[in-house]
Amino acid sequence: MKTKKVYSLLMAGVIGLAALTGCGLNKDEVVATYKDGEVKLGDFNFAARYNQLTKGSLYKQQSSGDVWNMDISGNGTTLADREIEQTLDEYHEMITLKNHQREKGVELTKDEKSKIAESSKKFVKDNKQEVLDEMTASESIVNDYLSLCTIKQKMYKEIVKDVDTRVSDEEANMSAFSLIRVDTLRKYDQQTGQQSVYTEDERNKIIATAQQMSDEISKGADMKATAEKYGYTVSDGTYSKDDKNLDDAVKKQLNTMKEGEISKLISTQDASYIVRLDKKTDEKATADNKKQIVEKRKQDEYEKVLKAWQKKDGWKVKKSVVKKVSYKNDLSKKQKEK
Repeated sequence: MKTKKVYSLLMAGVIGLAALTGCGLNKDEVVATYKDGEVKLGDFNFAARYNQLTKGSLYKQQSSGDVWNMDISGNGTTLADREIEQTLDEYHEMITLKNHQREKGVELTKDEKSKIAESSKKFVKDNKQEVLDEMTASESIVNDYLSLCTIKQKMYKEIVKDVDTRVSDEEANMSAFSLIRVDTLRKYDQQTGQQSVYTEDERNKIIATAQQMSDEISKGADMKATAEKYGYTVSDGTYSKDDKNLDDAVKKQLNTMKEGEISKLISTQDASYIVRLDKKTDEKATADNKKQIVEKRKQDEYEKVLKAWQKKDGWKVKKSVVKKVSYKNDLSKKQKEK
């Protein structure tokens, strides 16, 4: 979570609440304990409701109706349940980092403390008491939350600062390709949204069509025009040597090809493919992949250190108290984020 974004939202103005009924939470009730400390319900509820506030509009763009009560897993777990659980994990993460900040020489600067205090005071001043009660928000709670967010950001930088950022061209290389995929195992019914397995006769006809396309393209026919003639499309993409998305048979074939070369028909259990190697090295994709490799190294190092710290912290959650946090009352911002 970017600290500047948190500041921006809290400074941006008033939050609106629909159908308030009042949550009546005991701020001092304990949600979780750890070695030498505990997390109060007031602090955790604010973090969870802030999470609801920031993600709510995004989810509503993707789905209609009561998004928070959607059963996302088919086992009765709602979107609200999942987000509250994730907030608990994030809070555990921030508490862990705070408890180890001295080991990394991380402290909040005078300027950071001043900005946090200013944001906290303005948030409380700009919102009605019913909003503050719903979010269990006070200057102290908001201040503590922003402090944790800032420490997390600074700790991440310290933990990953010595990660090797050197990446060879060979390791990062991304090749560009074009591909026609013909599904030969399953068909999709657009009206019902259901999938079913092709009959043997249907499968044989589709494979014959794929072979016909391959033969025509091999004789010089345009790949895109031929695909469209038979009701298919040409998709393009890039891949690396460790790519897990491409079928192994397709990747193996591409690795043997020259730029501009088009394959014969590649048959697998699920589909048939015709591929063209467009570039052995796609410069932009390779440059982007170098950045992704470095970011993955950093994330792996960060998670390794965090996991080692958390293994010894004695973190215990009181599930009955966590259940008191509710997304029943929807939070929505009345002002756009600045």
